[in-house]
Amino acid sequence: MKNRYQIDRLLGQGGFGRTYLALDRKNNHNCVLKEFAPSNTTAAALQKARELFEREAKILSTLNHRQIPEFLDWFEENGRLFIVQEFVNGTTYEVLRKSKSFCEKDIVEWLRELLEVLQYIHGKGIIHRDISPDNIMLPNGKPKPVLIDFGVVKYAETQLANGGGVANSHQPTQVGKAAYCPSEQLRGGECYPNSDLYALAVTAIVLLTGREPNTLINYDGEWEWRSHANVTDKLAGILDRMLEKKPSDRYQSARDVLNALDNNSKTQGKNFMGQFNSDTEISSDPGQSTTEISTGNQYSPASNQYPDNPYNPKPPDRNSSQWKTIALIALPILLLVGGVAALESPRIGFLCGALNNCAADKPFNESYNSAVKQAGDARVLGQNAQTAQELETARDRMKSAIDQLSSIPQTAKVYPDAQKLLPSYQSELTAMEARLTREQQAQKQLEEAMAIAADAPKATELSTQKDLWIQAADKLKAISSDSFVADKVKTLSAEYDRQIQNIETSIRQSPSPEPPSPELAPTPADDLFKLSPDNREPSPAPEVSPSLPNAPTPKDDQPLF
Repeated sequence: MKNRYQIDRLLGQGGFGRTYLALDRKNNHNCVLKEFAPSNTTAAALQKARELFEREAKILSTLNHRQIPEFLDWFEENGRLFIVQEFVNGTTYEVLRKSKSFCEKDIVEWLRELLEVLQYIHGKGIIHRDISPDNIMLPNGKPKPVLIDFGVVKYAETQLANGGGVANSHQPTQVGKAAYCPSEQLRGGECYPNSDLYALAVTAIVLLTGREPNTLINYDGEWEWRSHANVTDKLAGILDRMLEKKPSDRYQSARDVLNALDNNSKTQGKNFMGQFNSDTEISSDPGQSTTEISTGNQYSPASNQYPDNPYNPKPPDRNSSQWKTIALIALPILLLVGGVAALESPRIGFLCGALNNCAADKPFNESYNSAVKQAGDARVLGQNAQTAQELETARDRMKSAIDQLSSIPQTAKVYPDAQKLLPSYQSELTAMEARLTREQQAQKQLEEAMAIAADAPKATELSTQKDLWIQAADKLKAISSDSFVADKVKTLSAEYDRQIQNIETSIRQSPSPEPPSPELAPTPADDLFKLSPDNREPSPAPEVSPSLPNAPTPKDDQPLF
């Protein structure tokens, strides 16, 4: 293909395409060649799917992450669309789970690594839609999992299954494996960033339990998996929230889940009132009546010094004199803080800040989270927009997100995070507005063309009709081929060209007016008597003798008068 990619063998195929292992002869490296080849679809739906495929391929070409196969190329050959991706030589987790048991520590680290990937792709407006053990690989000789089979054709599949871009409530679109999909994806093909979080959680409990997902759900659709896995309540609570039925009840972003994991692994009182250094940890043992404080050299995730517990680092030796001294000093203060924190007092900033429990900050945290979610929804809606109205809705949502972030005061804890997001959101808003302007201009040009075309049949002269059809066709040619109205433009262009050809045919076949016959040409009356019968030369007038009635015949020698 493309005089470059030599296909070695077929790796798999489905209703929308085939996947091949191929050799890139230019670089002498193996690669994966994916062909977009849908069947049993209408021409209009296929054209829309091709446009979506190309758009999504361009988006994926911008990805650059070590845990995502590199997007190498995309091209069309003989009417067939292809994408080329890096070949990952490794083992899928679907295979690994059948030969390996995964403990809580394994899954916590695995979740962290994949949540970082999801945070990256969601930040670019891309939703994977098909996370499962089949689509996560462990490359040979590398420690981190790789997320494969990105949905280059997922949008296209959705559009084709829905009849070319029009949602069909009677035939919901399912993209992804049913056992791993959340309800919104199964019902109508709707996907959000936390739809990927749901699928990731299902994959996690499948690896933890070693069981198929359909055996972990009861008849009411509730997940019942805890009895099949040996995990702490903390991790179970995080996974259960990722598995909530309603998207609004789940974590709203990969960062939220990472924060939840971090909150379980980090201390709750680091740098408390500036009394302790960054290695200080406050931990509470439910089996003890007092709260203990530890300090000293702590666990480092990079060094994996204490691998037994994935959440809480091992404390230093509690019999040390350093421990006893700090405990005696800090215990009364800690009791005071507990009472203040319970009151959620907004007036004692250094205390509530240390515990992340300020009542005054709560509205701003909620506003921040709402803005991030709204911006994510706007990004996804903008990517999938099929009409100017949908694009306008996406723009308005992004505007609202920006307004919420801009309203957060400098005194709020989330203010720095809000300021970091604002430039990227503003950039996306500018792009949305520019695209919306182009779409509105395209719609206006289409309406003008249709108005001219409506006047064409009213003209009495064929030449005037032809000129009007040509004007209408020229208006359509000025409309971009990637606009929302491109399909209608294409249909109307064909119709207008047909009208022009019909008029040109009529003009050629109509008889031209004949000049008047020479025999019927007017002749001056004075010349009529001078023309010969054959109209060649004038003839001399014949000599005629006058004859008078009853006149006497003259004699030869008598004059006439």
